[in-house]
Amino acid sequence: MHLPDGKAVRRQFAALAERYLVAIYKYDEKKDRNYQTATGFMININGIPFLLTAAHSIYGASFKENSHKKNIFLVDSPILFNEISNPRFIFDKELDIAILTCDEFLDRESISIEEIAHKNTPKILTVAGYLARDFKKDGEILRPSPRTYSGKFATKESYIALHYQRGKVKEEGSDQIIRGPILRGLSGGPIINTELLCQNTLSLCGIFIERDENSDLLLGRSLESITKFFTDNWEDAYTSVPDMLPRS
Repeated sequence: MHLPDGKAVRRQFAALAERYLVAIYKYDEKKDRNYQTATGFMININGIPFLLTAAHSIYGASFKENSHKKNIFLVDSPILFNEISNPRFIFDKELDIAILTCDEFLDRESISIEEIAHKNTPKILTVAGYLARDFKKDGEILRPSPRTYSGKFATKESYIALHYQRGKVKEEGSDQIIRGPILRGLSGGPIINTELLCQNTLSLCGIFIERDENSDLLLGRSLESITKFFTDNWEDAYTSVPDMLPRS
């Protein structure tokens, strides 16, 4: 099975889905600058806009980081998680999922979950988001460059997955094999059905969680597990974003 041309995939993603991406970053007090650390995706459930991302995008890989030092980049400016208005928030450390809504999201474009939920099993998946190494900021304007990486569909335990061999990545627009980047910054980004994307249809399969250190797989949580988590937990949502997670 041949992967589609990377340039064509990125072009389609830019046209159909890039506007729903959200950059997540943290402020380094010592260096007095922000660093892009993760990605989120704006969805809409029953008319309400939500940010969907990985829980560790907000609390760090060890779940020990202070969320109140993290920012989300909205229309043209950043806002701290503890400054957002009327938040409702749920998360799960084991699933590594976080879902948030707030008044500020009313000005952000989002896409209906019903519109992007397709039940067919994909053969190829694409993960998309921002690479931390691409972070650029002009004044108050954030200018990261979205990236897309495609691979054959796989599963591992409770994860959906796609193959990503760092040493065997095709350079865009050519057949040259290059060493791919470490995907730092893409956590929480969308995982898309590549075949449908190339047919001009956006189909969300899940969100990217982590790279499996013991294989060439990129692991994610499926849309089915995300929607189940939302249905089971939204009624008891937090009315703020906790600064630190309780020790387990």
